Amino acid sequence: MKIGKTAFALAAITVYIVCPAYRYYIIGSWIGYKIMNDKPRFRIVPKGSKAYVRLVKKSVV
Repeated sequence: MKIGKTAFALAAITVYIVCPAYRYYIIGSWIGYKIMNDKPRFRIVPKGSKAYVRLVKKSVV
């Protein structure tokens, strides 16, 4: 099993080095993943909601 995993890893590295199109595909996929899974840094809260009331009470105190 260990020999099979090593052979597969070696083949993947070889393809990554030899084939530039594959390299660009991997890098582009990683960048796309990062863009699509970007979490917002702030939350939009409707003005009349309970969450808004809680936020206003916290900021006043």
